[in-house]
Amino acid sequence: ASLVDTTGSGYGADEENGTTKLSLEINGSAGLDSGLETTGGTQIFLYESGDLIVGRIGNEVGDGTDTANAGGTIAFAVAIDEDSGIVSTAQYASITNPTPGASHDEIEDLAGKINAVLTVTDGDGDTDTDKEGIGDQIKFSDDGPTADLSSGAGMVQVDETVGVQGSPDDDTTATAVSDLFSGVANTGSDTNLPQYAQSSASLVTQGVLATMAGADEEGATKALSLEIVGGDGADSGLETTDGHKIYLYLQGGLVVGRADTGDDGASATDDAAFAVAINSSSGITSLAQYLSVTNPTAGDGTTPAGSHDEIADLTGKINAVLTVTDGDGDTDTDKEAIGDQIKFSDDGPTADLSSGAGMVQVDETAGVQGSPDDDTTATAVSDLFSGVAN
Repeated sequence: ASLVDTTGSGYGADEENGTTKLSLEINGSAGLDSGLETTGGTQIFLYESGDLIVGRIGNEVGDGTDTANAGGTIAFAVAIDEDSGIVSTAQYASITNPTPGASHDEIEDLAGKINAVLTVTDGDGDTDTDKEGIGDQIKFSDDGPTADLSSGAGMVQVDETVGVQGSPDDDTTATAVSDLFSGVANTGSDTNLPQYAQSSASLVTQGVLATMAGADEEGATKALSLEIVGGDGADSGLETTDGHKIYLYLQGGLVVGRADTGDDGASATDDAAFAVAINSSSGITSLAQYLSVTNPTAGDGTTPAGSHDEIADLTGKINAVLTVTDGDGDTDTDKEAIGDQIKFSDDGPTADLSSGAGMVQVDETAGVQGSPDDDTTATAVSDLFSGVAN
């Protein structure tokens, strides 16, 4: 519909061959500040160009003092149909919509900047004009980012067994990995631990930033973080080998599993059993283990097969979260469950038996015989055989 109403106009007595024509004008002189900026932060200035009003990107100075440039790149253009008053706009460069966050549909306009001008000409050439501000009816709606995160091929698996274990475990002694966990407070202490592991590939697949950021891609960023399903104090589903439940806390960007060693409920200051870190750019995930966890399948390593290497994981407990922020501060997030890709491999006992120097020798001769025999009448020895039948 038309942005103006011209029904009150007339030609007077000289109506024969009278005409009406609508046009646009800047509410000020050429180079008027439009009040808008590009997503990159440069002010846009208004110029008349033929029957159009165009917004041209100025010369970047900064701090709101950019200067007009009559030859600057066109950010947008406005046209009006001279008969109907229908207004059209074309947008070539993204515009800053200054309200950041999850709100993606804020409106910027040209209030006070553009007028519609009606020129009425009667049959003998007399003219009259009237104008109406229409800038508040010319609007630019914001675009927002769209985060895109899906499962990746990576996993991280730490083995409780002493030393660096090979594939499929991801054990490492690299200082760059252990340093990721230097801020973990109240770490637990256990035999052969801590152990560290780092995935060789990302646990998630991210979309392309330029696509996810949308029209306001200038200066856009993306970052990965971790999230606990259920929030701080959620049950990890794991227990320490001595039977204490482990609860999850988000601390310093890490997910830390803390063991309820006092059996008095979840606490953010209990001993740390493990911690998980994710690289905010690459999605590479690292794992530190301070206390052994229960891997519930018992066995001798052969029956059942692999019973020394069962896997416990954090399925359903941890998400990776991708946050995309576009050039004017709008944000969007997407999340992907990764708990099933964070694994703890069991350690098993190792029996070690070899021949010793000792011997035992009984002598059939009556009485206690001396060396080299080992005869004895001690009750503690005879009692060992009290259950022998027949």
